[in-house]
Amino acid sequence: MKRPGSFRGEGITLLELLAIVAVLAILSRAALPDFSDVLENSLLAAVANGVVRALALARTEALSRGEVVRLSVLGEGDANPWGTG
Repeated sequence: MKRPGSFRGEGITLLELLAIVAVLAILSRAALPDFSDVLENSLLAAVANGVVRALALARTEALSRGEVVRLSVLGEGDANPWGTG
């Protein structure tokens, strides 16, 4: 039977908690470059899909109109990411 106020064997100590936080910090720091690569690849895939969608729309319009349709980049900046190269 336990005595009231006796916490031996329950929970974790401050030292164990600090060790866990240190290990998590090291692991997250090691994973950070990989995460930025994932974000960059995701952005690149999104832009590529946008180009493919624009080309598909231009093709559909050309077929429905029966004439040549041109796809061009207009503007620059955040509103049109194609204009920035």
